[in-house]
Amino acid sequence: MDMTVHDYLSFVCDIKGVPRASRRQNMDRAMEMLMITDVRGRLIKNLSKGYKQRVGIAQALIGTPPVLILDEPTIGLDPQQIIETRGLIRNLGKEHTIILSSHILPEVQAVCTRVLIINKGKIVASDTPENLARGMTGDNRLSIRVAGGEKEALSAARSVANVVKAESAGTREPGTVDLVVEARKDQDVRRGVFEAFARASLPLLMMKSMDLTLEEIFLNLITEEKEVS
Repeated sequence: MDMTVHDYLSFVCDIKGVPRASRRQNMDRAMEMLMITDVRGRLIKNLSKGYKQRVGIAQALIGTPPVLILDEPTIGLDPQQIIETRGLIRNLGKEHTIILSSHILPEVQAVCTRVLIINKGKIVASDTPENLARGMTGDNRLSIRVAGGEKEALSAARSVANVVKAESAGTREPGTVDLVVEARKDQDVRRGVFEAFARASLPLLMMKSMDLTLEEIFLNLITEEKEVS
């Protein structure tokens, strides 16, 4: 904590055995990627929590490792710092394999391209967040909001190829109706839904997947494991 950012990263170069010829390049690259160049001369103890986290990730980048392991990297940060740190992790993922350990599941869903769920030392799921959600629900549902009447909206939705069910979910805005549309497994009907409502002159105000969240997937998997054991 009593070292400046520059001196600390130089020290990390020492203990990682980075050749002197490439030290400056290593340090400059790490500071630029983590956007801490402007605080390189400040004592680490005087930095904000967010900047301290960045310095920690910067030291991990020294030596250009192929894999970075980050454990709860946003703990203790404010909402703005969390958003910035997640963006930094996504950018780092373009050049490094990143293993992110976290109990904050919305963060995992926002950052990771593949998820491993571990229960009592055993891997109980391994896939993309999207495939995990589809596998757990067993169906393919869309939540839709349409400007128009319920009868006309249901008729348009049910006319789409591969749609097996369309039901009203009530009204949340004046002059609109919400629908839940279920498609055949592994069928993407979004384009067909859009075109059907356009033909019916019914403005489509919202369309989103109703996949399970990672929290719901996690709880379902853990519950299944308890029942089996």
